[in-house]
Amino acid sequence: MSAKKTWWPYGILSVIILGVILLVALVYISLHQVNLNDNAYMQGYSDVEKNIDTLLPLTQEFLQDYDIRAFIDSKRLDFLSPYAKRPNPKKRLVLNLNSTHHIAIDFIPKSAKFKVKDYEIYASRYYDREYKNHYDSLGKKGFKLPKEGRYKLILKIILTSNNKELMPIFLQQDIVLKAQ
Repeated sequence: MSAKKTWWPYGILSVIILGVILLVALVYISLHQVNLNDNAYMQGYSDVEKNIDTLLPLTQEFLQDYDIRAFIDSKRLDFLSPYAKRPNPKKRLVLNLNSTHHIAIDFIPKSAKFKVKDYEIYASRYYDREYKNHYDSLGKKGFKLPKEGRYKLILKIILTSNNKELMPIFLQQDIVLKAQ
């Protein structure tokens, strides 16, 4: 009686070898196709850690050189720098969900160190996993947000100094929208 040749061990071995080749190829491609938007990849860990607060000094200088008067539906907004200590969290600005809100912002310079070129206002809803756009641009006229809840308003300010555009600075304020 002659022995039959079986090919299934070769099939299993070829699948394992193909898997190892694909794994090596993926590692090679990921090392040579860097994400150009992530500058932390190209720097050492200690360099990233040293430069984490590059926006804060410019933000502090701006807040010393400017008074910001901001109102939403004639209620005062106090924009804060990103790491500033929040005032009493129980005293949040509460707005009506079903109405259109208007924001007015004035930048009052104390010195002529910076000039405000432009600004934008964004809103981000806290604790919403279904929120498709993380940041909605509110524009400068009026806005109406879709859902009830707590939002973070982000004020992006574009500065110039000696006709040179500087890094934008960001200030923030929390608001609550409730159906009333």
